[in-house]
Amino acid sequence: MVELIRRIIPQDIVGSDEEKLKRMDAFVHIFYEMAGVSGAFMTGLVLIPRLGNNYAFIITPILFTLSSIVWFFLHLTGDKTNISNDDIPGGNENKKTNYFKAIIKGFILFGQSVYLGGKIIFENRKYFWLFPCYSLQLYV
Repeated sequence: MVELIRRIIPQDIVGSDEEKLKRMDAFVHIFYEMAGVSGAFMTGLVLIPRLGNNYAFIITPILFTLSSIVWFFLHLTGDKTNISNDDIPGGNENKKTNYFKAIIKGFILFGQSVYLGGKIIFENRKYFWLFPCYSLQLYV
């Protein structure tokens, strides 16, 4: 569902302009991060101390219900695009791979993404705030 929200729906909203897609993807990603950090702080600093460890998670089904109601009332405006599998690169491929090779490839891709993320955070001064922010979130 998250990949649907991040990849498919923005293309329906802004079209196929790559620059606008990148900007919207970054915008959506920032809101995901803000929601995750604020949810962790709210749970760790407000709900668990007041309700206890077990009752603090009672808010989860309530928030899922509210988000499903909001999602129900969202509508797209504009033309609908009908894309077939022939138009999607790699859409018709059905490769069967070994299970263990897929697991190893997943670990390799995870390592590459951690390396790239660390490189971006520690080489660029404007992203250095991410490191203490995540450290503080894990501490709380």
